[in-house]
Amino acid sequence: MGDFSEHVLFGFLTAVLIAFLTKNMFSFNPFESIASVIAVFAGSVLPDIDHKNSYVHRAAKAVVSLVSASVAFFLPISVQYQYLLYVIMLVCVYRIIGMMEIRHRGFTHSISFCAIAASTGVTVSVLTLGSALPGVALGIGLLSHLILDDEFKME
Repeated sequence: MGDFSEHVLFGFLTAVLIAFLTKNMFSFNPFESIASVIAVFAGSVLPDIDHKNSYVHRAAKAVVSLVSASVAFFLPISVQYQYLLYVIMLVCVYRIIGMMEIRHRGFTHSISFCAIAASTGVTVSVLTLGSALPGVALGIGLLSHLILDDEFKME
C-alpha cells in the first residue's frame, strides 16, 4: 500500500520501463508524450478518488463542482441570474459530493474500473488527439496503482 508520492513514482517508473522496452516499435511526437505523462500521473492516483482525505478526491470534488456550476453561464438567462445560479450550483454540487459515502478500496481498486477508465481514455484520446497513446498511458498508471496496492478485484 503506497501513499500519493509512491503511486506517482511507481506509475512513472512503470511508464518509463514500458517506453524503453517498446522504443523501437513506435515513434511518438512530443505532444503525445506530454499527454501520456499527464495520463500516467492521473492514472497512478485516480483509484484513490474514493478516499475522502486523498489529494485526488479533494481536487475532483472542486473541479466537478466548478465545471457543473459553469453550466449556468451558458444558459440563456440574464447575467445576474447566471451568477446566482452559478453560486447555488457550486454549493449544491460540492455538498452533494461531500455527503456521498464511498467505500475505500472498492470499485475504483478493481480490474473492472481499470478497464472502463482505460477504454474511455483510449476513446477520448483517439477522438481528440488522434492517438491512443494517452489512453494506454492512463491504463498503465491505473495498473501501476493496483500493483502497488496489491489489489486485483473483479468487482
